[in-house]
Amino acid sequence: MAEPAAVRGPAPAKDELGPDEIWKEPLDRLLGRLATTPAGLDSAEVQSRLATYGPNDAATVKRSPLWLQFLARFPSPLVIILLVASGLPACLFATLRTIACWNGKKWRKQEVPCPGANVRC
Repeated sequence: MAEPAAVRGPAPAKDELGPDEIWKEPLDRLLGRLATTPAGLDSAEVQSRLATYGPNDAATVKRSPLWLQFLARFPSPLVIILLVASGLPACLFATLRTIACWNGKKWRKQEVPCPGANVRC
């Protein structure tokens, strides 16, 4: 079964070998196509190719921010709304509890750490 074109990538030019064909090509023909020898390139040829083609650097990939990667994991906006809706009461409870335990001059000791119980400071 043949792979779709999107999986295989772009088609090679007419005189280029495809990704599957390059492994079947004899070594002497590959070296001839690349205009090199088994010993490699001499310094003059290296400088010439560097000037013509530039350095052999891999393309840098710009990554999206971490918060955007996190949000991309949730396919539906409803999931995000539910997460915010469930986190809001927790933050509100912690804030109100902190305010309730401040008597204006100093913090009072909290005796009941679990949410939902009667809050005593």
